Amino acid sequence: MKKIENIDIYRIANGLVKQHGADATIHAAMLVDERLNDGDLDGQATWKRVLAAVEELQSKERPPAARVHKPPIKNHPQGSHVHVTPLGALSSTPVSPTSKKVHPKG
Repeated sequence: MKKIENIDIYRIANGLVKQHGADATIHAAMLVDERLNDGDLDGQATWKRVLAAVEELQSKERPPAARVHKPPIKNHPQGSHVHVTPLGALSSTPVSPTSKKVHPKG
């Protein structure tokens, strides 16, 4: 059986949360049990991953590996500069004296 990508697991989990709210964990656990009862161990493993994702989505705690996006710092250390990327996202990168600085308008 082809392994389902994590993004798809989270999409399924998110759909369960939207559809069943606080009961999404119960529904995912029932699907884990159904796959086991059917002898579908691959399906059971997949739904265990979905169940874990549902629990994570409903958790108030941040997962240990999660990163928090921090907004740009107003006073950048010397040698760094905020510039606009082609897609309009902001990033902070070191700027050499010969590089061209781009300042966002606004």
